[in-house]
Amino acid sequence: MMEVENQLAQIVRGLSQEIKTSWIRCLNEHKLSPNGIKDPNVLEADEIKDQLEPLSDLIGISTPELKRLFARLIDSEYLVTIASIDAVNVNFRCDHQLIGRMKNVGVMPGAIWSEQDQGTNGIGTCIKTKKPISVVRTDHFSQSIQNLTCTVVPIFGPDGTLACVLNATTDKPVDHTSQKILQSVLMKSSRRIENKFFTRTYGRTRI
Repeated sequence: MMEVENQLAQIVRGLSQEIKTSWIRCLNEHKLSPNGIKDPNVLEADEIKDQLEPLSDLIGISTPELKRLFARLIDSEYLVTIASIDAVNVNFRCDHQLIGRMKNVGVMPGAIWSEQDQGTNGIGTCIKTKKPISVVRTDHFSQSIQNLTCTVVPIFGPDGTLACVLNATTDKPVDHTSQKILQSVLMKSSRRIENKFFTRTYGRTRI
């Protein structure tokens, strides 16, 4: 047990501050083990519908932007998703050549990627912190998904509360530098979605 704890301490020491903080939450608050995390639960169709209903306006607004983003990233073998604040993938765009590999590790419509269940991951940790984040390969807490890289940014509603998150995931080898660039791209997309959502909500309101 002591040897495992020492190994984890060495790993955590080499992580960025935001990832390190998440790992510590996984160990101390969520009581998770890097080699003991199962595939994420996947909601049934009716349960996904329940997740979609409160987001219907936002999904309608964000879908064109999601399509545009997917068209830009498809050749680099990324999928893109919108996830609810319950960490459920509710709007999903993935190339047919990639979808099989993603499904094998639980990246699929209806999958629940909360930090408390899956450890440090893009969707769950972004929801937890409400800040943009890139979780690059071995930054992931769970050993079973350390070939993935996820860059995720928050999308806030007109009232300033977190509405959902925008995610781009790949299983191709990438580095932190490339994800900083991608994070900037996703942030521009999220701002466009937020602005459209604000206009839809308050467009007829006199200021």
